[in-house]
Amino acid sequence: MPVPPPPLLPHLRATWGQALSPVRGAFESLRTGSRRTTQRASHIRDAISVRRIFAVYLVALAPLIVFGLYNLGLQIHLALAGEIGEPLETWQTGVMKTLGLGFDPDSFVACLIHGALYFLPLLFAMIGLVASIIGVFSMRILERMDPAAALRNTT
Repeated sequence: MPVPPPPLLPHLRATWGQALSPVRGAFESLRTGSRRTTQRASHIRDAISVRRIFAVYLVALAPLIVFGLYNLGLQIHLALAGEIGEPLETWQTGVMKTLGLGFDPDSFVACLIHGALYFLPLLFAMIGLVASIIGVFSMRILERMDPAAALRNTT
């Protein structure tokens, strides 16, 4: 009769339960909740307002938007310079021809404006759609449309 091989790493068998106890404890606390609560106010009070935070957000977002517009225009110009060849007759092409910018992939201004001509109408349509949805719901519940109205009526 063959002898069974010895167990691999027998010392892990004893500590396996100890090794998984943090994971088991995390799932147990998710299931049952915690009995610990804060004793003081949990909110941080600061002088910065939401308007200032949004201004910093827009300043940080501006270079990303410029790069995105440039990259969109660059991809269009590379496609036109490569396999497509001739631009489609759209209003964006008409504006580019009217401005005399051409479809050169090496022109930063041409790529930026061409990307903006495709992206900005979509952005304004989205903003208009969101504003109209907010307007419909605010008229439905007879509330003001400003963001501070949500903070005033938290009862």
